[in-house]
Amino acid sequence: MSQVTKVIFPNKPHLDPIVAYWVLLNYGQEKFGGIKEAGLAVWKAAKAPEAETLKDWQRNGIISFDIEGGTFDHHGSDNCTTFLVAQELGIDQNPEIQSLLRYVQEDDTAGLHNKFGDLAGILKCFYKRGDSTEDIIKFTLNVISALQFKEKQWETELKDEFNSKAKIFRIKRHKNKIKLAVIQSDNVDVANYAKQKEKIAVVIQRNSLGYTFIFTNAFYRLNIKDIVAAIRLREMELAGKTNINLSLLRKPGKTAEVQQWFFHDALNAMMNGSAALAQTPPTKIPLEEIVDMVVFGLSSDFPEHCPGPAQCPKHGCQYYKLLFSRCQK
Repeated sequence: MSQVTKVIFPNKPHLDPIVAYWVLLNYGQEKFGGIKEAGLAVWKAAKAPEAETLKDWQRNGIISFDIEGGTFDHHGSDNCTTFLVAQELGIDQNPEIQSLLRYVQEDDTAGLHNKFGDLAGILKCFYKRGDSTEDIIKFTLNVISALQFKEKQWETELKDEFNSKAKIFRIKRHKNKIKLAVIQSDNVDVANYAKQKEKIAVVIQRNSLGYTFIFTNAFYRLNIKDIVAAIRLREMELAGKTNINLSLLRKPGKTAEVQQWFFHDALNAMMNGSAALAQTPPTKIPLEEIVDMVVFGLSSDFPEHCPGPAQCPKHGCQYYKLLFSRCQK
């Protein structure tokens, strides 16, 4: 094709053709020269362009997205326009755009994301408000660029951080096994990467200042209240506190007796400090002990700690003293 002079969208383009345009802008300059400088236009006619019009577009360097018979037209195809563009450029297998391709494909073919807060739904709100198509396209391009910046970071920096620093434990939980990752890192995003990209059920992260965080993956619906209570009880023990209100140990938020730890009930996470709680002292509990408590609290089969009811050492057992429900039973 000659230099691209113009890009034509259907009237009120939804997410798919705009993302297709973003892919071409970011990956297609070599094959589609002039794409970044090309002007934008909208095909407002009620019917598809005539064959002669399409030929004229091709002769004059005009490309189109999601217009019947045009350059990137997915009508009659199982794939969305964005995938067709990625395929044309030979990047449909690139790892950094897989999440984006899946999202657009699902929205375009099944309408799975048209709910409040999702990008596809936001576009519809802008159209209903009467915003100009050009403004909406520019807004969407900007949002996608920001999201993909994060995606590339995940595929490079965070992937390397996880692979080099994470220690993985596999925990038997009922009929399945879940993965626990223990990571010593100052990167605040590595835990989210571990949960979303590596399907880690629980992440225990300690940074260089000694602050420790326990994050859970919502997919697994884990109950960590026993672990929350055990950690608080152990922290108080190390601080020499003996006046303990046991009813508060599983309470969400912070407790007066254990200022170091915040149980974030909505996130199902146990947090020792945060950006908003910068004055919180780091935990005194060794990382190995925290790992042991989490594993014991989640495992449905842990014979190395308790051979069975007949051999339970009761008050001499560290887990029994930390009030785990199974021990109390």
